[in-house]
Amino acid sequence: MTHSAAARKVFPGPSNISRIAVLGSSPVDRAINMFRLTLLPTQYPMRYFTSRDKAMTWLRESSGVGDIR
Repeated sequence: MTHSAAARKVFPGPSNISRIAVLGSSPVDRAINMFRLTLLPTQYPMRYFTSRDKAMTWLRESSGVGDIR
């Protein structure tokens, strides 16, 4: 995966990302997120949430493989 020059300034080196929670509030947000997941798969699990509490709980769980939803 490549990153823009601006992104490299913010995140210059390797990260400790183990999963990504995407937070949204509408069916349109969910549809855009699902479309994005199919186009740009990541090397770590990614899930869409409408609840910040549920997203934070999931982020704190141990990483699982194949957990993209």
